[in-house]
Amino acid sequence: IRNPLTSIRSTIQYVLSGYKEGDSKAELLRELLREVDRIDSTLDGLLTLTRTREFDPEPVDAGETLERSLLLISRQARRKNINIEFHRPGNRLMVRGVANELKQVFMNLLLNALAAVPECGSIKCDCSVWEQYYDGGIERWAQISIEDSGAGILPEHMDKIFDPFFTTKNDGTGLGLAVCHGIVQRHEGEIDLQSVPDKGTVAAVRLPLLYIKEAPGKL
Repeated sequence: IRNPLTSIRSTIQYVLSGYKEGDSKAELLRELLREVDRIDSTLDGLLTLTRTREFDPEPVDAGETLERSLLLISRQARRKNINIEFHRPGNRLMVRGVANELKQVFMNLLLNALAAVPECGSIKCDCSVWEQYYDGGIERWAQISIEDSGAGILPEHMDKIFDPFFTTKNDGTGLGLAVCHGIVQRHEGEIDLQSVPDKGTVAAVRLPLLYIKEAPGKL
């Protein structure tokens, strides 16, 4: 599928170069390019769901990975006058994982939050230690939470949000949360969404805590 897509994109770009800026036909061609990119994005999601990839985890700083993801969406947030708060952990919370995969999870959740939040809304991010008690011991997890002040999710949709191809967006593919769920499962973690219609959504990703590393410069 990607081979003909590349040909289509190249041809559209060639034809587009023959039109002046502001021409209505040029805008139609740009819209076609955006649709080609959307198909390509859908393919990426499908491949992530279906292909077997080598899983070679290493210690990853959960807070730093979230912070890098926030940098990538900061410009989009400024365009909508969305205020982003990030409560950095005092120490580095190290998890066992693949940094790029975890960044993809955080990016998907942040982009969902951006799409849900109206102008002048807010997104709050936090990275902290989450503890779970059980008979004979305690489990410690790194919890990354992303809370938005958006429209929320209807109760009847909550059971379907991680299903592939389920979406409430007009231009959505329904693959983002399914991909997130798959990646978090590979990391032996869990992802939880709590939502109240017209108030917002809290997405929490919990990953087994490998160890806590003292932050640089901390006494």
